[in-house]
Amino acid sequence: EYIKYNTTDTFDISNIQTETLKALKDHPAERSTVGMQNILVTRSSISNLKDYVNNISVIQTELAKSIYAIRNKEHKEFYIKNLYNTAANLYIQTTVPESLAKEHLNIINGYKNYSIGFQLLELQNTDPAKALGGVQLAAEAQNMLVSSFVSIKKIVLLNNIIYTKKDPA
Repeated sequence: EYIKYNTTDTFDISNIQTETLKALKDHPAERSTVGMQNILVTRSSISNLKDYVNNISVIQTELAKSIYAIRNKEHKEFYIKNLYNTAANLYIQTTVPESLAKEHLNIINGYKNYSIGFQLLELQNTDPAKALGGVQLAAEAQNMLVSSFVSIKKIVLLNNIIYTKKDPA
């Protein structure tokens, strides 16, 4: 659609679209591969689960505040990529109960991939195909994050963890 509306040339747009999509599949954007060896794992207990959710609630709250603070800035991609990378690094430093390690890794890699995706989006004026790969990567990261946070919420509910007003969660 972008090509169709931004050109006056009479060439085969469907061919360009097909070639662009093929190039994205043949040369996907680099993805984050943080693994178990990079995280701090502790035993799974109700207390550790509660502490973990409190800790990630602080990270999520600060991330939301930071994103809100840049809402009117130009070139938001630059700021957002740095915020998501910082969030991922904070998660790397957060101790996680063993039972949530997989979801925790998905969150770290999700935020790292969001950061990479927004970095690629910065190329929209110079390399639209790579920027499109950034959109695809960010969408995949969003799905990974949503799925992991939903799983964590289910585990908290199944364990009947009770939070007070003093708890960040």
